[in-house]
Order: sequence, then structure tokens, then C-alpha cells
Amino acid sequence: MDDLVQDFYAEDGQRRVNIYRRASGIFYFQEEQFSPQGFDRAWIPVRQPVTSFFDTQETAVKEASGRIGWLSDLFYWSHPELL
Repeated sequence: MDDLVQDFYAEDGQRRVNIYRRASGIFYFQEEQFSPQGFDRAWIPVRQPVTSFFDTQETAVKEASGRIGWLSDLFYWSHPELL
């Protein structure tokens, strides 16, 4: 099982990005959106499968912010040190 090491939520709370670490020490990110449909009410991956892996958590965060528009905007306004 991969370890969740960091997460970021969109301002509206309907999307999030999770940063994971595998047992091998590599990192990846997964963007998810919240689905309030029916009884599921669950987080659903936006893209499948995960195809990019990184050597550090910091690199995974920077790559995620470069590929996901709302995350880049969030960092610009509230976490400029992560850009």
C-alpha cells in the first residue's frame, strides 16, 4: 500500500490532489474529484492510470502544480513558496 504524504484541496472542496510515496521511495500524484452521486459519495480519480513518477516529494508537488490549473492558481495565491 502506498503512503499518502501530502494533500491539497481546491477552494470549493470538490477536487483534491494527493501526493503518495511508494515502498520503493518514489512519489506520484493523483487528482481526484468528489462525486456526491447516490450512496457512493466518494473521491473519483480524474485521470487513470498514474504514469508519472518522481524521485522526491517536492518534485511531485511541482509537477502536479504545473499540470493542474487550479492547483497552480492555489499555490500562486496561498503557497508561493511551493512554486
